[in-house]
Amino acid sequence: MRTLFLGLYVVVLGFPARSGAEFVWADANGTTIAPLIGGPQQLRTDYMDDAGLLWTLEVNTATVSAVGDAGRLFTQPGCTGPAYITAFPPRLVFTIVNLPGGWVRRDDVTAQMMQVASYDEGHGCLPTNSTISVIPQSGLTAVDSTPPNLGACPPLHVERR
Repeated sequence: MRTLFLGLYVVVLGFPARSGAEFVWADANGTTIAPLIGGPQQLRTDYMDDAGLLWTLEVNTATVSAVGDAGRLFTQPGCTGPAYITAFPPRLVFTIVNLPGGWVRRDDVTAQMMQVASYDEGHGCLPTNSTISVIPQSGLTAVDSTPPNLGACPPLHVERR
């Protein structure tokens, strides 16, 4: 029993708990860029700016960008009626095909499963028959699509500090 106790004591001294430590994105120079969102087991490449908006973090180039062009979805044939968008998380910046600027889902807009009859991803209206989780285009807020400059030296990596 003493051996087990002594073994645990050595482990505790040799590897103390770091409850106050956090996981962060750091650049090639070791400069902290941003907290890691999600933790190391759910490594997500998101960056939250000072306004609380989420951007896609490009680890190899140390830059951020909006999620690429979302198409518009319609419950009526011929791309008529109200437009819907794939249900991105609130505050995630994305662009929409053939619409200028960036967009975010408002915090109070809930996603809903809908039967989609047509869609336009920039190549004209196409028919479909699918059920997908969507948000109404009217539930979006326009934002500046210019991503923040991280001023970081690529590539980025995760550190525990």
